[in-house]
Amino acid sequence: MISLIEALNFRSLRYIRQPLGPFHILVGPNASGKTTFLDVVAFLRCLVSDGLEAAIYERTRNFQDLTWGRSGRGFELAIEARIPDRVREALLPSDFDTIRYELGLIIDESTREVSIVAERGSLLKVESGKWKVESGKRKAGTGAAHAPQESLVPRECAATTVDCSPERRYANANGLQQEVGRK
Repeated sequence: MISLIEALNFRSLRYIRQPLGPFHILVGPNASGKTTFLDVVAFLRCLVSDGLEAAIYERTRNFQDLTWGRSGRGFELAIEARIPDRVREALLPSDFDTIRYELGLIIDESTREVSIVAERGSLLKVESGKWKVESGKRKAGTGAAHAPQESLVPRECAATTVDCSPERRYANANGLQQEVGRK
């Protein structure tokens, strides 16, 4: 079960950190971010299953349409999910009950290439409403609203680059299964 969705500078979401329970209802006026909130999960699913280029081009041909205010250079997404007990007991030390996936994307203004500038998966221990990361420098949190952060993920490794130049975009418009442009 997804237990937290977090986004920084993604489409209409400047910053959101929303813990989730077994049942939630999204309510709000038109253009308030309900669909964008759900698209965090859909974007990450598409990225993991089909690749970075497909995740972007399924939504837009202009990467900056995916940034807050259409003016930023990138965005960051994070998602946490509870690990089912039967899986946790079979595969992990039993004290880790949550997995967190974080992703940071940025576009190079001069080359129009989109890069994954940070990506991290973490196992978390939940202790009375707080969590601790297996390794790293994360602080415990309660899920309460926080002020916008500088970054959700550390900038330790750049992993993937996709060419988003106009020529490359049109060349891939008919077949996203072609070379993904990873370097």
